Amino acid sequence: MIDTHTHYFLKDFDNDRFALIEKLREGGVSSVIEAAIDIESNFKMRKYFFDCDMVFFGAGLHPLRVAYADRIYGLQGCKKMLEVLIRTPKTVAIGETGLDFSRGVFCEADKERQRAYFIMQLELALESGMPLILHVRDCHEEALDIMKSFGEPFKGVSHCFIGSAAIAKRYTDLGFYLGIGGSCTYSKNEGRYIEFIRDLPLLPMDRIVLETDAPYLIPTGCRGRRNNSLNLSAVVSTLAQAQNMTAEEVEMITERNAKECFFNNAGTL
Repeated sequence: MIDTHTHYFLKDFDNDRFALIEKLREGGVSSVIEAAIDIESNFKMRKYFFDCDMVFFGAGLHPLRVAYADRIYGLQGCKKMLEVLIRTPKTVAIGETGLDFSRGVFCEADKERQRAYFIMQLELALESGMPLILHVRDCHEEALDIMKSFGEPFKGVSHCFIGSAAIAKRYTDLGFYLGIGGSCTYSKNEGRYIEFIRDLPLLPMDRIVLETDAPYLIPTGCRGRRNNSLNLSAVVSTLAQAQNMTAEEVEMITERNAKECFFNNAGTL
């Protein structure tokens, strides 16, 4: 299995980071992709895992971290750092990047700043030919419209996808895969989860990749207070039931999808 979205650089893993990575290897996880959050995390993940053969990197800036980065480095400063990071070994994606208007982002200036940093990273993706790791929350239509306005095909993953089959089709039509993680095991009494769980059997398996978002979004029924890639088995089980497939089939298909998305042109797998 390939976990296409983790954050093992976070302090949640300070006590057992490298021991856990070995447990993942023993537990059937072949590779993980560390998705960047802020500028500092781009360097931290490479410091920890540069010599670890199963860990690969994104290079990006999360939409909820752009305000701080803008104050410290400015847009051009961030762009220059990302341009350097993209060229470092084992970098296989740009992200996570996108738009997030869900957490008190009410000011139009904040939204406009997110848009500017998102567009900058979209441009880097097209220039470099790298796939994107997208973080989009409560603004799928706007993010999709921005990407469509480029008039060029993107590739990558819509991370933590919990939208409807109709929204999924818009992403896959643009060239994206759908990152499915612990959310598929939830049954929260919220419209977006109900719709997502209802449409789960309709999602195209040839466009699904596995992810955990470790340490976040622990699947229902899994023990502990932090998520990790060993819990992909719970996601696989839920997908297998929804798609009327075996767990082995889901693992095989999603691993193939992840390789096609991230590694076909990277010369790493």
